[in-house]
Amino acid sequence: MEILHLRNQPFDGVKELFEYITGEYGAKIAITTGYPPEFREICEKGLGRLVEHVSVSISPKKGKGRPAPYMIFEAMERTDTKSVIDVLNIGDTISDVLSGQNAGVDTVALYETGAHRLVDFVNMHPLPIYIIPGISYLRERILEKK
Repeated sequence: MEILHLRNQPFDGVKELFEYITGEYGAKIAITTGYPPEFREICEKGLGRLVEHVSVSISPKKGKGRPAPYMIFEAMERTDTKSVIDVLNIGDTISDVLSGQNAGVDTVALYETGAHRLVDFVNMHPLPIYIIPGISYLRERILEKK
């Protein structure tokens, strides 16, 4: 926890992406994290009004964290999202990606921000819908689909 002060802002492109998808599409943002409250507070402060709900990694209903799907289902409940087809899970660990796949939602893997490398995600089965270096690349992919 002593290194939290080193990362006190969102990664480059996160805030801009969230502003774009909340403004353009009316998306709701939920952050699911196993990190302690201090980290969640940094996320909330850095993203401000863009984050409507913050889930914790251990689902209070099931008592399980990733790669179980329950955190995503909890986030869906808190954002009043009715269908998994309306959810995009973004993660930078194998467990993040597996939790999205286990929940039946489209999942994006980021390989420059977490503990895993490109090769780790490329060797997954099934593959995430996108494997990209960082979140700043995601806005480009969203615009391609328009």
